[in-house]
Amino acid sequence: MTIRRRLTPREAIVVDHVSRGLTIRQIAEGLGVSLATVKRHLNNIMIKWDCGNRTQVAVQATLRMAAQPGGTVEFFGQLPVAHLPDEGPC
Repeated sequence: MTIRRRLTPREAIVVDHVSRGLTIRQIAEGLGVSLATVKRHLNNIMIKWDCGNRTQVAVQATLRMAAQPGGTVEFFGQLPVAHLPDEGPC
């Protein structure tokens, strides 16, 4: 049985940045946190979403946002970029 937990607001921000293709260092600098903090958020996201890497997180974000009311998916070049809705289950 899989327990689905919601992302924290900070994890949702990290997912958005990952889906935009930012590196861990860029995310850390943009949020004003350490690399270790971003890695911890990513690890928590990967556990919650059962993903093995950042690419899978970006794909899951895109799929989840396309399926949710209020979620949008834009295309940056050929890559989809997910935007998390303000509320709703993950």
